Amino acid sequence: MNRSAMARLQFIHDRIRGGHYPNATNLARELEVSRRTVQRDIEFMKDQLRAPIEYDSRRRGFYYTRPDFVLPSLPLTPREIAALHTAAHLLGLVAGSVLEAPVRSLIDKLVAALPATVSLGCDTPDELSFGLPAIRGDEAQVVETLGLLQEAIVTHRTVDVLYYTAYRNDWRRRRLDPYHLHYRDGAWYAIAWCHWRQRVLTFAVDRMHDVRLTSKAFQVRAGFDAREYLRTAWRIEAGDPVPVAVRFAPSVARYVRERRWHPTQEMQEEPDGSLILRVRVAGLGEVARWVLQFGGGAEVLEPATLRTLVAREAAALAAKYGGRGTIPGPDAQSGRIVSASPNMRSRQLL
Repeated sequence: MNRSAMARLQFIHDRIRGGHYPNATNLARELEVSRRTVQRDIEFMKDQLRAPIEYDSRRRGFYYTRPDFVLPSLPLTPREIAALHTAAHLLGLVAGSVLEAPVRSLIDKLVAALPATVSLGCDTPDELSFGLPAIRGDEAQVVETLGLLQEAIVTHRTVDVLYYTAYRNDWRRRRLDPYHLHYRDGAWYAIAWCHWRQRVLTFAVDRMHDVRLTSKAFQVRAGFDAREYLRTAWRIEAGDPVPVAVRFAPSVARYVRERRWHPTQEMQEEPDGSLILRVRVAGLGEVARWVLQFGGGAEVLEPATLRTLVAREAAALAAKYGGRGTIPGPDAQSGRIVSASPNMRSRQLL
């Protein structure tokens, strides 16, 4: 419901409660709307807000059968309140109490504003369940860190953290200017300006320890846009995007068609029923791991770097399981030996 509609409801409520016995024609004239609009507003008040409105045929106007009726400050329906409870439950699953608790507090205030005649079953409906992954890392620590990072983002204050870089097995203290928090696949990430690296990087929140909020203020770098930053990533790893093309066999293509994998994707149907998916992304290590889940049903067409990554990993798997796979040599473009091991990470994800 928009603001003008809420203003109309308040006006109608004031006129009825004031004992003026307004009718639809008079209200329409005063509100400068159609009579039909007023009638819809009256029906909404009766059905959704449980307003005790009746029509007095002798006085030819509306009145309240309960003079003490108060219009809720925010006209929410029981279904909307239930939806908010479901949202709070979801937030609890992905973020712990740092986001769930404030939302539940807000819901309690909204429920208190509803008429006493409205009763709500406020738990998540039994008909719904959510197969979301548990938060990665120690949940209590992640929740505490998220709270500090949120405060840093809102107040534009630098944080000092002890950070663990997994692929280097390295602990290092860093000063970060947090710009944005992003949840993906059970893990929270902070996009921040790194004072040491002097660029925007993505940090795993569960690898942050001994987080301290400093008094040093910062300004977000000009031109930074979190959505654009994340848009270049396949999942989390950001960087310079490159064109990627993967051909899927007919037996696999039917599943690939069902989902939107990336904002930049284009699907090209082939006469034999196969499908070519084209995207423009960074983080080829993530793309390689995604392609490998389709086994022989997927073939990387470009770039050569990604094709080599997938081929090396497939050959390593074949060798491990008794096959004769050979490990490809250097990258066809750069001549550099590249690895597709699970520890491989884009430089943008630390």
